[in-house]
Amino acid sequence: MSDYEVPRVSSTLRWEDVRLPDSIAVSDLDELIFSVMKPVWRKTAMMIVMTLKECEARAMPLDEKMIGARIAALPEAGRIDSQGDLSMWRHSESAASRAVTDEERLRFFEAQAEAAYAAVYDSDSPSGAAARYSDAKEAFHDAIGSAGRLGQAETKHRLEARLAHIKAVFRSQFTF
Repeated sequence: MSDYEVPRVSSTLRWEDVRLPDSIAVSDLDELIFSVMKPVWRKTAMMIVMTLKECEARAMPLDEKMIGARIAALPEAGRIDSQGDLSMWRHSESAASRAVTDEERLRFFEAQAEAAYAAVYDSDSPSGAAARYSDAKEAFHDAIGSAGRLGQAETKHRLEARLAHIKAVFRSQFTF
């Protein structure tokens, strides 16, 4: 008898088909994923289980397919490295990216912040708008931190001003 396991797809759910609960922001999920991910290769299944445990500890109603879909989307965004087909959780690996430069990270965070802010107005509930607003603020803070580490004072100031503007607009348009 052999120990060989035939590789099979664990999930076909794609990130663009995932609908997170309004109470959970993408940045919340990413934070949990990155909290368990290291810059060494680990089985995707292990990353999913570890992230799922963190979700359960925080009473976040996410399942392994949602987490797997998010992990599979992260290499395309340049946020993690991967080996193999990430839809085959037991036969693929992922690691925190070592190849992303600080400049690339800054551009990514700024784009993520603007996309999250735009999504505020596409939300179909006040809690959804608040979650996207939270995503935008967090991504702006990440971008501001990156600009500071890079010594880009003008960029940091521009991002701080943009965040202040977004906060003022959101607070004037949304009351809960």
